Amino acid sequence: MQLENQVPSFISVTKEEPMMVDSFIQLPVNDRKRTKQLMIECQNLKQCYHVLFQNNTESIFTIDAEDRFTSVNSALEENSGYTAKELIGLPFTRLFDHRQLPIIKAFFDRARMGETQQFQTDIIGKLGKKDFYDIKLIPVIRDEKVSCIYGIAKNVTELKKIENKLTELSYYDHLTGLPNKHRFTEQLISSMKRAKKNQQSFALLSIDIDRFKMINESVGYLIGDQIIQQLAYRVNQTLPTDSFLGSFGGDRFLCLLPENLQTEEIMRLTQTLLETIDRPIIIQQQEIHVTASFGISLYPNDGIDSEQLMKNADIAMHLSKQKGGNQLTFFSEEMNEEVLKRFEMEGYLRKALKNKQFTLHYQPLVCLESGELFGSEALIRWYHPKIGNISPAQFIPLAEETGLINDIGRWVLNEACKQNKLWHDQGFTHLQISVNVAARQFQQKHFLKVVKDALQQSGLPPKYLILELTESTMLKNKKHSIAVMKELQRMGIQVSIDDFGTGYSSLSYLKDLPIDTLKIDRSFIHNLRMNTSDAAIVKAIITMGKGLQLKVLAEGVETEEQMKVLKKLDCHFAQGYFFQKPLVNQEFEKGLQQQ
Repeated sequence: MQLENQVPSFISVTKEEPMMVDSFIQLPVNDRKRTKQLMIECQNLKQCYHVLFQNNTESIFTIDAEDRFTSVNSALEENSGYTAKELIGLPFTRLFDHRQLPIIKAFFDRARMGETQQFQTDIIGKLGKKDFYDIKLIPVIRDEKVSCIYGIAKNVTELKKIENKLTELSYYDHLTGLPNKHRFTEQLISSMKRAKKNQQSFALLSIDIDRFKMINESVGYLIGDQIIQQLAYRVNQTLPTDSFLGSFGGDRFLCLLPENLQTEEIMRLTQTLLETIDRPIIIQQQEIHVTASFGISLYPNDGIDSEQLMKNADIAMHLSKQKGGNQLTFFSEEMNEEVLKRFEMEGYLRKALKNKQFTLHYQPLVCLESGELFGSEALIRWYHPKIGNISPAQFIPLAEETGLINDIGRWVLNEACKQNKLWHDQGFTHLQISVNVAARQFQQKHFLKVVKDALQQSGLPPKYLILELTESTMLKNKKHSIAVMKELQRMGIQVSIDDFGTGYSSLSYLKDLPIDTLKIDRSFIHNLRMNTSDAAIVKAIITMGKGLQLKVLAEGVETEEQMKVLKKLDCHFAQGYFFQKPLVNQEFEKGLQQQ
């Protein structure tokens, strides 16, 4: 069959438009009318293609065999800042970061071999603006050869930002910017594999800020967040460069220390970290002091999997907390049993309030001059049906650490006020009630409301309530503490310093604190005899207290001699087993009636 005309089945366009020629349709000579119709259709298709090419919202271009632009659409002109005239004839490399060119050229080379390619990279505009694109390269085949490359570039900058943000949220702590638990665990597993392969060791450090919940309750969560941010920055700046610090949320951090550090090196480093954390933090003209507890576990001695290693570092850290905080503890196997007992005790403690296992005992407060009982101190006691009596020295620190002290303290305050009001109603209207307030309880935001509620619900006049605070409690966030104490005094409540002499005792502190009474710690009373060093200390405290117009009470009085020495030294009040042990309310009431 004779062929006179050949019409391309794909559109052949001008230099500004992509070449899309694949094969030819052969037409018979006698079908000229049909040929003309096809030519018109081809022209229409060409015009449609031109419209689609120029008006496509994606950036489209074609590259010839010499890697030069042969056409670009309006979207690419707009996005890059170049005109079509500026780009056509230039190498495609003009739009890309030179550092990425080896990788990008590899994609173009594979496209030239007939393979469709897709990749993501930055395109740099005429003015240096950089955007992130998803690029697809489509080889155009003619006569079984690649005649050109057709490219489609979609701007995915915003999508990439969202993707990066999601990755950041998945792998990094939003508050500190540090790797989170997920990312840290990945790094820990990788470090363990490397250490195992190279037969090396490394240390895992667990860090937890001491009493941070109390700090949050005192200064608020916004300032608490700023404290965490500053501490995270400080610690990260102090660590060796090949360490890896991660945030496990709140005030807890874990850190991979460099491999093969000796024990002495670990101790020096952690001591530096403790000192770094201990430096005052200034926020909103407020000076805040914090400390941290550290725990160390060693790979492979203390664990050969990530969970075990982290658990053991945490066990050691919790032991540091139990010992008072602001120190380092290395993990040992003996700790496991101790921690299990502690967790068991915590479980019992959580149920104790609900199951009404707590009771209050009342120890008389005595005026040394008259010998009369003027009040009592409410002391919490816990009887567990399985364990028996549990000492406050065991469960109060645990209650503070877990935050249960707020609920327990509220219960003590309510019960004590209620009981004292009952005694008032029975005619003992002179009685005062003294209640211990834990540091964390005192620093919570709503402490004043808790006190007001206890007085309102019981009907006890405020002047018959004494709140006992330790020196360390009052000097944490001193400005806030003084404001709370002043408000307590304004309400008519008396404030007493408990265990005086065991903390920060000094005139400079005392003269600033709005207090009514000093309670001399029992450690100074235990061996109290006239003409001894203890007597000299007690005399100095009494003299100092009186000089500040404060009343002085000695606790832990167990012998007649101690009582006589205190009376001779002109101490106002006393309490202790010499007068009476702590009693349940019914027994205390009998003593009142007998008196």
